[in-house]
Amino acid sequence: MTDYQKNRLEVYNRKIDDIKMHSSFFKKNLIKVIVVGIGIALVAPFYSGGSNDLSRSNSQSIMGRLGSNYFEAVLWILAVYVSFCIIGHVVFNLQDKYRIRKFQKLKKELLKD
Repeated sequence: MTDYQKNRLEVYNRKIDDIKMHSSFFKKNLIKVIVVGIGIALVAPFYSGGSNDLSRSNSQSIMGRLGSNYFEAVLWILAVYVSFCIIGHVVFNLQDKYRIRKFQKLKKELLKD
């Protein structure tokens, strides 16, 4: 095995370790994700998409657009936030698994030569 191949093998091993170390963002930062979600859900019903355009100065808040009270708007926003988190968790894990497989394949090909 040449020095170049040894170096490439080390690079692939480090990339695989790095991917494994930084995967599962939502599991590792669960408390932060929950706190941010609660904060967004409590403040977002009052968001009106404020624009500097004078013709839209009386725009409705999210609560008004939904036609519901504050509690229902918070629950709706929490449901959307949780669904985005679940989709993100699944997609990020699939991407990490794909990248690990790719580097393991490259590593295997390098060891074969």
